Amino acid sequence: MKGGCRSADDIASEFNKMKDYKAIRIYANDCNLYAIAIQNALKNNQKLMVGIYLTKQASSDSLGDTLNALKMAIDTYAGGKWDVVQLFSVENEQVNDKQMSVSDVVNYINRARKQLRSLGFNGPVGAVETVPATLDNPALCQAADVVMVNCHPFFDTNTAAKDAGSFVKTQIDRVKSACNNKRVVITETGWPHQGNANGKAVPSPDNQRTAMDSIRSIFSTDVFFHNAFDSNWKTDTASTFNAEQYWGVLQ
Repeated sequence: MKGGCRSADDIASEFNKMKDYKAIRIYANDCNLYAIAIQNALKNNQKLMVGIYLTKQASSDSLGDTLNALKMAIDTYAGGKWDVVQLFSVENEQVNDKQMSVSDVVNYINRARKQLRSLGFNGPVGAVETVPATLDNPALCQAADVVMVNCHPFFDTNTAAKDAGSFVKTQIDRVKSACNNKRVVITETGWPHQGNANGKAVPSPDNQRTAMDSIRSIFSTDVFFHNAFDSNWKTDTASTFNAEQYWGVLQ
């Protein structure tokens, strides 16, 4: 979940639509999202993967301030217990996009882990990257408690929707091998329901269902589908096959 601010009631409604999912990923603390997400996840008996939006740009979240905000939300709404938080990530594809160096990300992982441990969170801390960026930079594997990767079969021109699960498994097996068989969490995967074809990868509602069923047939845990809802705030381009807004699995 990420995007423009909605009211707390609107976000609660979105969480209610997602209540059949065991875990929800949130990317940042936009619009006081940590507090709202914790309340609704607890109500729906769900877990959270919590992220912080770190970049080198002026708009990036402050690590210390954001972790303190998360701690305040945990204390206020979860009685100081961190059980609702399953994973914590410090960035999303910034190495892949050449916006941050590997050493920057490793530093942020270590700083976040140290502060989170002091605040009472003992769960996994890492960074989210693409499969290629992870394979090319083993230091990311070494720094993280678990390896977190985004893996989208739609962007492989030779993969049809029915083969989405096999594609993801092949990629994850490569990551595990490169990362000394460390646990790998697929932090984004899925299929768009609208946009332009990318070779055998064709977006449509039927193909989205087919791709998700294919992924589910192989993975029963450690997978986050991208996204819960369409992202109308995103910009579509030819490089994303005009599908960037249309990955929502719930309408």
